[in-house]
Amino acid sequence: AEFEKMTGRKYSFFEEYKMEDSEIVIVCMNSTAGTAKYTADRLREKGIKAGLAVSISGGKFNVDAYDDTLHSNGNMFISGGNITLKAGSKGVHADGQIAVSGSADINIAESSEGIEAAVIDISDGNVRIKASDDGFNGSDGSNQGGMGNYSQSVQLNISGGTVYVDAEGDGLDSNGNINISGGTVIVNGPQNSGNGALDVNGKMTVNGGLLIAAGSSGMAEAPDSSSTQNCISANLGKTFNGGTLVTLTNSKGEEILSFAPSKTFGHIVISSPDIKTDAEYT
Repeated sequence: AEFEKMTGRKYSFFEEYKMEDSEIVIVCMNSTAGTAKYTADRLREKGIKAGLAVSISGGKFNVDAYDDTLHSNGNMFISGGNITLKAGSKGVHADGQIAVSGSADINIAESSEGIEAAVIDISDGNVRIKASDDGFNGSDGSNQGGMGNYSQSVQLNISGGTVYVDAEGDGLDSNGNINISGGTVIVNGPQNSGNGALDVNGKMTVNGGLLIAAGSSGMAEAPDSSSTQNCISANLGKTFNGGTLVTLTNSKGEEILSFAPSKTFGHIVISSPDIKTDAEYT
């Protein structure tokens, strides 16, 4: 009270800073308080950040962050849980490996890039990504230059689960290789000619599962001929509106599958165990 009379300033015993929704509270004094405020601001930029590893096996998460929503400077393992993310940057990022398995249910509702790591392994679960740039980005952080360089250690592997990507950049992008051996992978890729639904600096092989990827034709790519599962890659010659139904039929007129891309598209890739060698399809 005396200090207030002398200076006209009033201070409470505790000064609160961004306490409204905090789950962790730092109590300190003197110059440490300034450092604590800075730390609080940086932590809020990334929804969940870990120095070495993040492991999620269950629970419900709704994370909205200015920067990455799930971030690890090491590896990340997600085997369960119901996870909804809105990111100003990456939805899920790890410098090393990201592995999604089990009953994991991941919905990246907003992001610049959905999932990024040097090695990405999807073996089960459900993954939905909406990205203003790449949906999946296999990258070890090395300089890629204008057209991109091959990084042998970078892998995007999908062996199971259900994956849905809506990306304005590349849908599945790897600076190394892409390997699909199971699961269901649906990609609604870019509308601009500078990106593709599929983009790989090394080799893309499809040896199982179902892959449907639609997008612009400008930078369109298809699985490598060494794939053991057959593939149809079609440049449609013009652009079709989103919602246009694409139906694949065999020589008897029997429907193999139908798909309606959600955005304009001029190229489509379909790989399915139902596509047989030496057969005709329209």
